[in-house]
Amino acid sequence: MNVFLLFAFNADLLREHLREKWMEVFDFTYIDDKIIGMVEKNLPSVQEIIRYVEKRATGKNLNALTAASNSVLSSR
Repeated sequence: MNVFLLFAFNADLLREHLREKWMEVFDFTYIDDKIIGMVEKNLPSVQEIIRYVEKRATGKNLNALTAASNSVLSSR
């Protein structure tokens, strides 16, 4: 679950690995605005869950996504 959440809520990875394939089925503005855009928008809402799952899975918070969002959240 940890690996899935870290992938699913990482907009850069979604763009790199899935965007092109999704564009074969969906319009690129839908992908950018509704799918990837909403992932970026909702990351702060799910960040606590991601940190909790990561801590339970690894014993600590190691991921760059978690570290980067920690700094964004603490600067608010």
